[in-house]
Amino acid sequence: MQYIRSRIEDIKSLSLEDKLILFVAFALFLPMYASTICIASVTIYALFKKNLISSIKHQTGAKFLYAFCLLEIVVSLFYANSIGVINALGMLLIGAYVAYYRDHISSKVFDLMIEMILLLSLIITAFGLFEFNYYSQLADHSFFDFYVQNKPSRRIHVTFLNANIYATMIEFFVVCCLYKWVSCSSLKEKAFYVFCGVVNLIMLYLTGCRTAFIPLALVVPVFFICYGERKWILFSIGLILAGIIAVLLIPDLIPRLSDISTLESRFDIWYGAFQGITMYPLFGNGPQTYGRLYPIYDWHKAPHAHNIYIDAISSYGIIGTVLLVGYYVYLGKEMMQVRKHKSLFGMMVSFVLVYLIHGLLDCTLNALWTGMLFFVVLNTGAMYRKEN
Repeated sequence: MQYIRSRIEDIKSLSLEDKLILFVAFALFLPMYASTICIASVTIYALFKKNLISSIKHQTGAKFLYAFCLLEIVVSLFYANSIGVINALGMLLIGAYVAYYRDHISSKVFDLMIEMILLLSLIITAFGLFEFNYYSQLADHSFFDFYVQNKPSRRIHVTFLNANIYATMIEFFVVCCLYKWVSCSSLKEKAFYVFCGVVNLIMLYLTGCRTAFIPLALVVPVFFICYGERKWILFSIGLILAGIIAVLLIPDLIPRLSDISTLESRFDIWYGAFQGITMYPLFGNGPQTYGRLYPIYDWHKAPHAHNIYIDAISSYGIIGTVLLVGYYVYLGKEMMQVRKHKSLFGMMVSFVLVYLIHGLLDCTLNALWTGMLFFVVLNTGAMYRKEN
């Protein structure tokens, strides 16, 4: 209770701008339309306060980011790609909010935001458990059978769009747990973050997202390498090796591991995506190009190319991809400037690895929730430049 009281007092002492950052973090746990309205409202507020334009002007990589967003809007409109227009506007919204965030974030607000995100991640597990029980009953199984189904519509996703997006959010939550675990000194707090991490890993298992286990196996030791804790590097590697051996001996430990049908479908999707790239190499058709083209050319049904690298070229073309990579280069340079802040640097590197590795088989950063959390964390290095 004392912990909760102290955090309430901390929040009360914040400025309105700081509270709005926490409000947006809370909004990431709402359904898509509600979340979008909340984030757009804060961004519009910043625009009317006449702070947003100046924030955008000195935002890292702004020229590349907004050139990319505007290009995708124009290309999507040209090809009557309505989903692409919505996606591109979503990217523009994230970029504009991040400009506001960069100008107002501080280490105190960032830590409060991460704590709140982790508390909310525990609250939504209740919805996930009810959801899992409901889907289990539909399949004539008990909850305690822990039967994870292959059908996407019968896998838990709580307030997110699908199980894979929820799984990506859980990957980010686990990294947040690592960040807070190394940042606190109290044994009670450390125990809480271990508990939070374990609960989220259980929920990850129930999502049935096999792809998500691969990044986590690499991200945990990499986080400790960035942080410089040799004993925890060795411990995490040992734990992961033990887990790999256990899975090799008992494959059923990972749900849906033996089902290779989705992997086979990926190859069909990639084949179609490569055909699309040859048709529209320079500009693509805008975001979710594959989802627009597959009904026309009778490719395998999918909303996107299920690989961030293939999907980028397919959707944005060579020109759009170059602009996006240009933005990432600027952001990467800024990230390298916060290396001495080991816990934050480890968190940033871990988020990037989750994106790059999970992205080999899926495109979950297209969603507002995952995209927003990803870019917020990667832009947090701005607070040290501001504080210095």
